[in-house]
Amino acid sequence: MDCQNQQNAFNEAMEKIQVQLKEELAEISKQTEQKTEELNDEFKNENDLAQDVGAVAGTVVGGVLGGPVGGLAGGQIGKQIGSFFTIEIGSQEHKISFDLPEIAVKNQDWIFNIPSVTMKNSDIIFDLPTLVMKTIDGPPIWKTKVEMKTVCHNIPFGKVCFDQPQVTGWWDKTYIDVPTWENRETRIVLGVPEITNNEQRIIIGVPEVTMKTKEIIFNLPTIKIMFIKDAGKELAGKLEKIALAAQEDAAEKEGNMKERMKLELTEPANAMFDCYRIQIVEERTKFADNYDLEIKKLTDALFNLKANNVPETDNDYVNQKAQLDAQIANRNLALIKFDEAIQKFDNERQDAINKMIGL
Repeated sequence: MDCQNQQNAFNEAMEKIQVQLKEELAEISKQTEQKTEELNDEFKNENDLAQDVGAVAGTVVGGVLGGPVGGLAGGQIGKQIGSFFTIEIGSQEHKISFDLPEIAVKNQDWIFNIPSVTMKNSDIIFDLPTLVMKTIDGPPIWKTKVEMKTVCHNIPFGKVCFDQPQVTGWWDKTYIDVPTWENRETRIVLGVPEITNNEQRIIIGVPEVTMKTKEIIFNLPTIKIMFIKDAGKELAGKLEKIALAAQEDAAEKEGNMKERMKLELTEPANAMFDCYRIQIVEERTKFADNYDLEIKKLTDALFNLKANNVPETDNDYVNQKAQLDAQIANRNLALIKFDEAIQKFDNERQDAINKMIGL
């Protein structure tokens, strides 16, 4: 992004003010000449001298617009206005000094260690708590069974045998399955990040603001009016008022130029400052985006470990988390250089604007 357009707009705004002042001063000269012609027409058929002499022949009224008004005797006079006086319009070089901001872009070499992350497959072995069902002895239960046994009894006339039920009982074992946590060795293959820090040199154009005193040179009109012959008091008084009004008007235009500078240059100056500031911000964003691409690789690798149930206490997880935290800290530290450059430019900008508007 080139800020030349904004720089040109600032210079053009300043040039416009100078041209406007020149045109306004030229208009004052034109109107003064017109008023003297109208005054001559007003008095050419009147006997103004009846009221006594107000200016003798050869008296000169006027001078540099904005300078002292007075009567001067003699002098080389130019265009004749009627029969009473002549008018000479010339110019005199005049200077006004202003403190205006100037921006110079200076290249600075900034050196950073930029990480380069490559992923390499690696066996990761860790103990993973696993819920299993384990068979254990349960509470014994009492069991019984009935069996028919033949029982014989001797009687007087012989022996009698018959089947008789018999009940036996015993405690029988039982077994139950209960859930149990046990650590089982788990082996997975994941991409493990390897970091190489490479020194990278970046050339940054950093704008620097200084205040330069600029001299505005313009031609201030000179108007001299000389009486060709004696004139009465009324004519002489009116002519002197015309010369005085021209001088006061020119002095006012010159005085307003500084106020005009403050009002009309503030906006293009801020546009110029904004452009240079955006350049630094864009460089900061580009640097941060490139750094974040490498950080994302570390973040994704850590996410994969969690997705595969690797505990946060595992050495691989702890190491990768430490690498990620370190690179984030390094990125933030590197961005401080950009932030400091932006803050310095903002301070210089505000100081320049304050001086330009007279704060």
